[in-house]
Amino acid sequence: MRAILSEKAKIRASTPEAKAKMSEIVKALWASPEMRANLSEKIKIRASTPEAKAKMSERAKALWASPEMRANLSEKIKARNSLPEVKKKIAMRNFRRKVSQETGNKLSEINKGKTLTEESIKLRTKHFNKEIMCLETGRVFKNQATAARELGCSTSMISNSISKKRVCILGTFVYVDEYMEEQNRSRHENAS
Repeated sequence: MRAILSEKAKIRASTPEAKAKMSEIVKALWASPEMRANLSEKIKIRASTPEAKAKMSERAKALWASPEMRANLSEKIKARNSLPEVKKKIAMRNFRRKVSQETGNKLSEINKGKTLTEESIKLRTKHFNKEIMCLETGRVFKNQATAARELGCSTSMISNSISKKRVCILGTFVYVDEYMEEQNRSRHENAS
């Protein structure tokens, strides 16, 4: 008897009208701050069990296994991460972030025995020993490492600002020599 009632309930719940009604009820529940906090807490507790984590992992793997779904999810993630407020959130999360000792050890192990080519050494020293400037403040730093140390951020944040010509949370950074060349070039073009 119970199985028959359960089956009938499933059929009734699958109609568009029933789904719309259920959607309204759930939206009303989530509108209440107390109910939202209560439900959020229950969801967090349920999702933190090893069984739940394994189940979510399996679902995610199944989703990413499908090429169509992978492309769809990838596009959605890229679109969301390109929003200015999301970019700022990500930058704030990574601001002054240090890698853990464990991660540092893993990176060290990965790079043991690897040697840099002459070309890559020249490229590294060329960029890391160049003076850089913050366009917003006009402040000049000896190199990326000095700027990162004095501003309390990572060198990669400054490096990304320079290479992608974008504003990071601390400002826009440029190589002084390249910036001067660009300024001179634009002056000559405007004079002609």
